[in-house]
This record gives sequence, structure tokens and C-alpha cells, in this order.
Amino acid sequence: MHCIVKRTYMLFSHLIAIFCILLTFSLHSHASEKQIPSVLTIALADVDYPPFYFKDNDTFSGISIEVLEHIADDLGFTLRYQRSSWQGALNSLKTGKADLITTMFYTEERAQFALYPDEPHALEVNQFVTRPELSIHYNGDLNTLKQYRIGMISGYTYGNEYDKANFLKKDRVNNEHQLIKMLIGKRFELAVGNPFAIKLQADRLGVSHQIVLLEPAVDISPIYMAISKKTPNATYLIQQFSKSIKNLKRTPKYSSMLKKYQMLASK
Repeated sequence: MHCIVKRTYMLFSHLIAIFCILLTFSLHSHASEKQIPSVLTIALADVDYPPFYFKDNDTFSGISIEVLEHIADDLGFTLRYQRSSWQGALNSLKTGKADLITTMFYTEERAQFALYPDEPHALEVNQFVTRPELSIHYNGDLNTLKQYRIGMISGYTYGNEYDKANFLKKDRVNNEHQLIKMLIGKRFELAVGNPFAIKLQADRLGVSHQIVLLEPAVDISPIYMAISKKTPNATYLIQQFSKSIKNLKRTPKYSSMLKKYQMLASK
């Protein structure tokens, strides 16, 4: 009888030990699944894109930067910025060399390699710009612009209607600097882009008086941050981004950001 009790006790002890090991492993795995990286690499295009991101006295500014820095403080990670062409930034997100892009439209193609928060942090307006002497008028119907060449930036999206308008004569360039320079140089009659970025580049080139923005807007679209699917614990991380953005948008701090950068409120 004593031997049976002893064997039962030893078996029970072994089972308890195995259970503790499995529980520890499970807790460790669960914790690692919810671990946020201590440093995130942020991919930015090498040309400033106000009011979303731009250099101001050697410091990054813009509504996307301020929202991201708020999230970093909220979730407890630091930021490392890297700049390249826009296409290079997209490629780095796709390959996992960068963890996040701060300012991006949602497209099904990009959703193949990136995760988006539940809601945007800003809205972007895109407008046509032309040279005043051309006296081009736009009433919102893209069909009225068939005869003109339109400059645009390679890799950018300008809303579904424009993107799918294959009947338009679209000339692609690398950045806003080239866009404005070629518009003034008569490479094309129209260009399309964010009015803030267009105005900045025109000011820097000293040609603000040689361009005019056309109404109405080509598109008003939500702007998202996007996390690479190759970033460790990307699914958990994007969930935390969603919560942080949603909470921020309820605060006076966010309202102040919108006012500072003359932005429309996003829903």
C-alpha cells in the first residue's frame, strides 16, 4: 500500500511539473505575441510632403509626425526615420526593411503587404494645378480634361476615379519638385497633387505667381498610417495603433493639430 501511494504521489508530482512547464511556455508565448518593438523604423519620402511631414529647422513636423509621436509616447517605443524615394519607401515597407509609413492611402494592392488601423488620422485633398495663361477650367468632370497632359507622381494614388481614368494623358515624375518644375517648363498643362505640397515646392522654386490651383478638388481621401506585415507582432501592433488614434481624436490635442495644419476633420 505504501508503495502504491508513493508511486501515485510521484506521478502526481510529475504531472504538476509538466503542467507548470506548459503553463510557463504558454504565458511566455502569449506575452511575446503582445510585445511591441522598442524601436520602429519609419519610412518617409525624401521630398517633404506638407502638411503631413516636412523638415522644419532640421526637425520633422506635420500632422502625421505629431500623431505618430503621440502614439509612440502612448505605447512606449522610439522612432528611427529613414528617407528615400516614395517608391523606395513602399518597397522598404513591403520587404520589412521599414516598419511603418506615416502617410498612405488604402489600396487593395498595398493591403497585400501592409496593415492599416481601423480609422484614418487625417484627410488629404488633391487638386489640379495649371499655369494661369492657359485659362483651363475644371468643373469636376475628368472627361473635360482629355486633351491635356497631366503630371503626377509615380506610385501615388489620387482617388479611385482619377486612378481608373485611363483615358487621361498621364505623365509620371518622381516628386513634387519635378512636378512643379516640369509644369512651369511646359512639359504638361496640368499637374495633380496635394495643394500644401504644391505650394511649398512652388515657393521654394520662386514660381508661386506662375501657378493656379483649380476647384473643385479631384479627391478627398482618408490618410492612414500603415505597418509592414513583416514587422514582429504586426497584428497586435496595429490594434494598439487603432486604439491610440481613436482615443487621440476625441481630445482637444487632436483638434489643435487640425487647426495648426489647416486640415479637415477625419471621421
